Amino acid sequence: IKSAVFQVDPLNRFPKGTMAMTEEFIWICTDSFLTKYSYQQEIIEQFPIPLSLATANPYNIFQGLKYQESIWIGTRQGLLQFEPDTESFQVYTVADGLPHDVIYTIVPHRNNLWLGTHYGLCRFNIKTKAVKNYFKKHGLTHNEFNRYAALKTKDGKLYFGGINGVNAFYPEQIDSLEQRDG
Repeated sequence: IKSAVFQVDPLNRFPKGTMAMTEEFIWICTDSFLTKYSYQQEIIEQFPIPLSLATANPYNIFQGLKYQESIWIGTRQGLLQFEPDTESFQVYTVADGLPHDVIYTIVPHRNNLWLGTHYGLCRFNIKTKAVKNYFKKHGLTHNEFNRYAALKTKDGKLYFGGINGVNAFYPEQIDSLEQRDG
């Protein structure tokens, strides 16, 4: 077993959230940097997180994942997208249609990211950036979701846990209901 010890953040901040692992890289996030570690070549690259998101708050970053070509990070200040090819960040917030800026969980499904937020569940299309928000009035058990309380099963069912239980659904069924009722 090969191991490596390296400094993730030169400001000595701790890694935050769950990070992504691909065949080539481990992506680790702190409040100040997104770090890409090549465990095959033992090379570290660091990308500063935009100043508007880089804070000393130890709970700023909730979850990160690599989906399709981007790294997606749920923060207290919105959904952060990092494009490795251009080494650029984009932030999506309430101003872009999200129900809340606090993004606790991210679950990918097809071209969408399902976001468990502090106020509502959000379907975010990564291709078009279209947003559809869902609340208690749409049948959810509550509007506030919890950190690390989401998963996707092998058969594609999504689960999101919050302050009043768990919501479970198949995204395709929601899509077909919207088309029928639309």
